[in-house]
Amino acid sequence: MIVPPASEPVSLQEMCAYLRLDCDEEQSLIGQLIKAARQYCEDFQHRAYLRQTLELVDRPMNNILELPRSENLQEVLSVSNATSNNVGYTVVQDLLARLCFTAEKNNVTVRYVTGVEDAAGVDEQVKLAIRMLVAHWFENRTAVSFGNTSTTRSSFGGESIIGTGEDHNIMNPGMLKHRIAFLQKSETVRDELGGKMPAMYSEAFKLWAAKSERPASRRELMGEHVNYVPVFFTVRRCSGAKMPDVTMRIRCKNLIYELLNISDLDNGYLEIETKLVKPL
Repeated sequence: MIVPPASEPVSLQEMCAYLRLDCDEEQSLIGQLIKAARQYCEDFQHRAYLRQTLELVDRPMNNILELPRSENLQEVLSVSNATSNNVGYTVVQDLLARLCFTAEKNNVTVRYVTGVEDAAGVDEQVKLAIRMLVAHWFENRTAVSFGNTSTTRSSFGGESIIGTGEDHNIMNPGMLKHRIAFLQKSETVRDELGGKMPAMYSEAFKLWAAKSERPASRRELMGEHVNYVPVFFTVRRCSGAKMPDVTMRIRCKNLIYELLNISDLDNGYLEIETKLVKPL
């Protein structure tokens, strides 16, 4: 490749929305993954999606040279060989473009521009495959996943969209389908007689989360043994102002949950154990 595409089929903003990403500290990584995913898909399909300049050095067969990835040929910039920069040819556009030479040639060097002008011209299935591949790489940052006793190769399902791949096991960002608010407890306020006023909570930030319930549990809370149904929220780990702590509460739809425990899952996620407090 002589000149790479000036943009990508999937923008950074579109990819962050697809991932339901709440913090911007990994946007540089996501941009790199988008580029790598586009290159992966182009190599898999032997296509050039967006406008780019390529160079081919090859020998014509029967005075015909087919240009790779030239489904959307824009122009031929130059054709030359070792003895001349003025080589006679005509361009025939079929599924791929072919150069038909007027005389037999040895190796020739062809520089040409191919690909559509902007992302609107790229197939939606290609864009989906790029999103799926970026999500897969973002969520699985090693080539293998580790079980209790064995390792398995991480799978990618996007090939089944753009080709004939067989893997379908892929992390689905749609699992983070609940937009939850973390509520910060305000400072203690006392009434005229010096007594404590009821605690007040205000919204600190919001995150995308997966939600699940576990069987009823019994544990000691504030010196008392209580039965409750544990509700778990799984969120991506964010640094700084969007880092949950157990003094907060969670609002999900019309329900309020008390935080009991926060576990680091060592894969970029936090698992938050809660119990229902009351409806709003």
